[in-house]
Amino acid sequence: MIVVKTNDLPRQDNLFDDGEPDWRYNRRCIRLEADNYVLQNNESDVTDDFPEMVAPVPMIKKSYIEKERDGKQYFEDKRAELVLLYQTGNLTEANLYEIEDEYEKIFKSLRRGDWKSAQNKLSSITVGGAITQSFADQIETEINDYVTNNY
Repeated sequence: MIVVKTNDLPRQDNLFDDGEPDWRYNRRCIRLEADNYVLQNNESDVTDDFPEMVAPVPMIKKSYIEKERDGKQYFEDKRAELVLLYQTGNLTEANLYEIEDEYEKIFKSLRRGDWKSAQNKLSSITVGGAITQSFADQIETEINDYVTNNY
């Protein structure tokens, strides 16, 4: 918990160009830096139980909005690829539904932006029938690459 006296909050005239308050006011600093808040404790009335590096809720929320957008786009791309395979006669309607059913939980996680959850669910995929090893490997590789590059 952070305790800050109300007279130490930023003044409305101390604004950055984007209109956000400048938290560097009055020797005490809570500033946003990329993905975390840094608390510089210069006075005794600020508690010291605040972790040094914490990703603030707005930054976490923003990163999941981006992950959700990417997950929805990935799902749309995969769905279009499968529909194209169906339209060109490379998948039957039954094959299409089999793949859809098998990957339902993974695609649901991706559409929510939960790439790590989707990665964790990959182990539940059973290769066989309409799901070839190369298709399963392709999706696993793409999800693993995304997690490696974005987490």
